Amino acid sequence: MTHDPLEDRARTPEVRIEPFDVHAASASTWAAYQRYRRARDLDRAPDMPLTSDAEFVRTLQREEPLVQHHRWTAVAADGEPIGNLLASVRRPGAPGAHEHAALADAWCYVLPGWRRRGIASRMLGTLNGFLHAQGRTLVTVQAHDPAAWAWLASLGTPPRLATVQNRLHFDRLDPALLQRWREAPAIAARGLRWELHAGRVPLDRLAQLLPVFERLFRHVPMGALEGPPVRFEMEDFRSWYADMDARGGAHHVALLLDAAGEVAALSIGSWDARVPEVLWQKLTTTDPRWRGLGLAKAVKAALLTGARELHPTLRRAVTFNAEVNAPMLAVNRQMGYEVHRREAFYQVPREAIGAWLAARG
Repeated sequence: MTHDPLEDRARTPEVRIEPFDVHAASASTWAAYQRYRRARDLDRAPDMPLTSDAEFVRTLQREEPLVQHHRWTAVAADGEPIGNLLASVRRPGAPGAHEHAALADAWCYVLPGWRRRGIASRMLGTLNGFLHAQGRTLVTVQAHDPAAWAWLASLGTPPRLATVQNRLHFDRLDPALLQRWREAPAIAARGLRWELHAGRVPLDRLAQLLPVFERLFRHVPMGALEGPPVRFEMEDFRSWYADMDARGGAHHVALLLDAAGEVAALSIGSWDARVPEVLWQKLTTTDPRWRGLGLAKAVKAALLTGARELHPTLRRAVTFNAEVNAPMLAVNRQMGYEVHRREAFYQVPREAIGAWLAARG
């Protein structure tokens, strides 16, 4: 039998769902929230370092040019937060706002000791009200916990995209393998040349590359997710670079170009001084016209090698891949990546949320 968390309401002390304004919150509200988020982050990612309180506040208060975040906390009777809800939408007036007018992203969390008491269901009611007020009709939710998958499945929508988080430990890397991959015979045979950026990409060059990123990203498997094509905006990258200048960080890009200067393959990664032992390896892809020549392996190896030389603190790399992306998963396995955890993306119509809430009173 599927457990209905609303059945536990009678055993739940009074819990309030309150808006959390990161700019107007009092010192005491912030102090309570910091206690909560440290417990949350230790539960979610015990092997990752905790962000300092000051940096955590700075991060939440940073205004992103494309995305607007709305936050709520679930607060127990003693005033301590025991859960939180985040809803994100395209910022009004930002590029592509009209394409995202019906869409929202959401994420929620409840501390382990407070689960199975209907708290997430009450936050779902808050989310439903927000979607109505905003005129949004489809919300995307990401989850990695099997219990959360079961709860989301009860809304009547199957996962639209299944992904895996892969991790690579540098002490298990084979330098000879990376060297062989980086020197793929097709590079010289086809007259390809390298373009490598370590730390930052000059903004004028970045402006030239963003349409290429968009075009190649369209070939990355995204399951059955609905939504407009992913777009890369200079405004977003300028903001990201400014943020990295403030906290410490690097943007790494490895490109292989053909004789005409067109991108045949690319790999993109980043390094964050707040998590100095991790390289976040992001998009790696090859133009369909150049596939089957080992170029994805070459750019991935070049990015990894260059980042490791620049950041001696690196101990592991983390990347995310769709489970349907068999070619890239195979490349990662050969390099030494191992599956750390599985995640799923659900897209829930607002009407389905309303029906679920109505059926449970």
